[in-house]
Amino acid sequence: MNILQISTAVAAVLTVLLAGTASATQYVVTYTGTVSSGYDGTGVFGVAGANLTADPFTAVYTYNTGVGVRATVAGVSDSVTGGSYIGQPSVASAKLTINGVTVSFSGAQASSADAEPGYAAEYAGFGVNDYVDNNISAAGLSATLNETLPFTAGSPTNGNFFQLSSLGRSATGGFSTETIQISALPEPTTWAVLLMGVGLIGLQLRRARRQLPLVA
Repeated sequence: MNILQISTAVAAVLTVLLAGTASATQYVVTYTGTVSSGYDGTGVFGVAGANLTADPFTAVYTYNTGVGVRATVAGVSDSVTGGSYIGQPSVASAKLTINGVTVSFSGAQASSADAEPGYAAEYAGFGVNDYVDNNISAAGLSATLNETLPFTAGSPTNGNFFQLSSLGRSATGGFSTETIQISALPEPTTWAVLLMGVGLIGLQLRRARRQLPLVA
């Protein structure tokens, strides 16, 4: 069996194995835009007392549809909710970056992800004092949390908020959200299969080299 045949055989095996691991339950959602109005009382995102209005932001959520409470109405809505307030694990965490400073939100007490035709929203909070909430209206968004495409709002979406008021921090504001990017996270088993496939190809290539005749 030559190298091409070995590679083709291994690729065929990987295709079969990956077919059973391609159904992702974890997704990464990235919102971008500007702060529509905001005030940083204690310098969470830089200078204490700074006006955050018009500063660019990035909010990155990671949500998991495999835990929490899932509610789906085909073609109408899809949501997953979690957090200790309903006795469920967190379904979403978030990282908010403003002025190059990133703050994390665990979503331990309350978290959610929602999808409707032309609409998407995520929320992650810890207690009632720290939370971040983003949503966007964009043509093409469907009523499923399994969306994996980039979208740009026809016009900035307002009505998104953040607040930090625990651990001596004080910062609050609203967002004008302009874009959303959604991508699936490969399942751990998918990574394992891919690594196994790379290892098999490497092993077979080494064996094939040993079998090549020496040229005098």
